[in-house]
Amino acid sequence: MKRKANILLLGMALLSICIVPLRAQQTASSERQQRLERHVFYMAADSLNGRGGGSEDANKVAHYIEGQFKEIGVEPFFEDYLWEFTPGFGGKFYNVVGIIKGSDPALCDEYIVVGAHYDHLGVRNGKVYNGADDNASGTATVIELARTLVQQKALLRRSVIIVTFDGEEMGLLGSKALCDELASQGLTERCKLMFSIDMVGWLDKGGPLKLVGTAMLDDCDKILKATAKHVPMEIDVVTRRFDSWGLGSTDSEPFARHGVPALYVSTGLKSPYHKPEDDAWLINYEGLNRVTEYLSLAVLNFSREDKLEATGRVSIKHRDEPPFIEFGLSAAAGSSHFAFPSAGFTGRKSFAFAGGADLHFNYKHFTLATGAEYTMLQGRLPVEADPFNSTLRYRQQAVTLPAMLQYHIPSKPSANFYIGVGAYFSHVFDHQYRELDNASAYSIEQNQHGLQWCIGMRMYHYTVEALWRYSADGVFLNDATHVAPNARLNSAMLRLGILL
Repeated sequence: MKRKANILLLGMALLSICIVPLRAQQTASSERQQRLERHVFYMAADSLNGRGGGSEDANKVAHYIEGQFKEIGVEPFFEDYLWEFTPGFGGKFYNVVGIIKGSDPALCDEYIVVGAHYDHLGVRNGKVYNGADDNASGTATVIELARTLVQQKALLRRSVIIVTFDGEEMGLLGSKALCDELASQGLTERCKLMFSIDMVGWLDKGGPLKLVGTAMLDDCDKILKATAKHVPMEIDVVTRRFDSWGLGSTDSEPFARHGVPALYVSTGLKSPYHKPEDDAWLINYEGLNRVTEYLSLAVLNFSREDKLEATGRVSIKHRDEPPFIEFGLSAAAGSSHFAFPSAGFTGRKSFAFAGGADLHFNYKHFTLATGAEYTMLQGRLPVEADPFNSTLRYRQQAVTLPAMLQYHIPSKPSANFYIGVGAYFSHVFDHQYRELDNASAYSIEQNQHGLQWCIGMRMYHYTVEALWRYSADGVFLNDATHVAPNARLNSAMLRLGILL
C-alpha cells in the first residue's frame, strides 16, 4: 500500500513538472498578447491624429517607444535612444534605435536589424488615419520581440539592432537616413540580415505571414521554414524570393540597396490600407501574438548561425542598374494587314498574336532585346474577279527571331520609358486560305524578314510596349491573284512581358 502511495506521489510530481512550465508559458503568451493590444490601441488612438511623420504626435510615439526600450532593457545604439535626422523640411524626425548585444566574442560585432515604421498619414480632409495595421502592428511587434530577445539574451550570438523608423510614409526617410549613417561608419557590411515588419495585424483573415526577399541570403528559406515547424503556436508562413511589387516600398529597400539581405514581413494588404478605417479594434491580436512569437524565434535562430552569407542577388527594384542578362516571357495581341506598295493601298485589318521567350542584354541605358516567339498573322487579299468588294482571308504561323536595340530614358532602372528599333526574321511553318480549297497555286516565301520599332515602359519585372513590324518581303512567290503583287504582311501589337 505504501509503495502504491509513493508511486502515486511520484506520478503527481512528474505531472506537475510538466504542467507548471506549460501554464507559465501560456501565461507569458497571454500577457504578451495583452501588451501588444495596449501598444496598438495607444499608437492608433484618435488623440494622436494619425502620427504624421515629424509631427508632435509622432514624437510622442517615439518617446513612448523609448520608454518601452528602457523598461525592457534594450541599450541605446547611439548615445541616446532617439536619433534625430533632418530630411530637409519642417518637423522633428526621430528614429528610435537600440541594441541587444550578442554573447559570442566572434559574432557579437555582426548585426541583425529588426525594424518597423511608427509614422502614418496624419489627418486628411478632417479624417484621422490611425494606421493600426499600418504600422502600429509592426511597431508593437518590434517592442515585444525585443522584450523576448532580452529575456533570452544569453542565447544570442550576434547582436540585434532594434529600430523604429519615422517618415516611412513620406518616402522611407528614416530607414534611408539610418542606412546612410551606418554606411558612413562602415557598419552596413556588418549587418547580415534585416527584417522590415510592416503590416502584420491581419494574420489568417488577411492571409499567411509572408517573408519576401529570401533569395538575398543563403539558406534563408530553410531557416525560416524550419522555425515555423518548431514555434510553439502554429503559424502559416509563405516565403518569396524577391520583392517585385511595383506599387510601393517598405523600409527593407534602403538596406537592400546597401547590399544587406533584407526581408519584408507582412500579412498582406487586406486590411483598410491607407484608409481612415484602419482602426485598432480590427486587429487580430491572437494572430499578432503568433507573428511576434515566430519572428522572435526566427531572429534568435539567425543570430545563432555560424555563417550568414549574402548571395549577391537583389530584386530589380533594389538595383541601381539592371543585371547584364535577363530572361523573360511575353505575349502580344493586336492586328495585322496586307500592304500593297505597288498598288498604293492596304488591306483590312485582322487579329494577330505573338508569344514566346525573351533574352535581354543590358548595359547602362541600353538593352539588346532578342528571343524566340510564335507568331500568328492574318490578312485579307482582294479577289481578282471583284477586288474592291470581295476578299480572301489568309493566315500564317511562324517562328520569329526578333532583335531590337532599346534606349531607356534615364530614370530608375526599375521604372522607365524606352524606345527601340531593330529587325526580325520569321520562318513560316504553316499557312492557309480560309475560302480556298486548293491553295497550291499560292506559293509563299517561307523565310521572311523586316524592320520593327517600339515604344514602351518598364515597371520593375514588367514591361508593356506598343510594337510595330514592317515586312521587307513579298509574301507570295507568284502572283496567283494578279491583284496582290509584292504583298507584305505588317502588324501592330500591344506586348506585355515579365522578366524572371
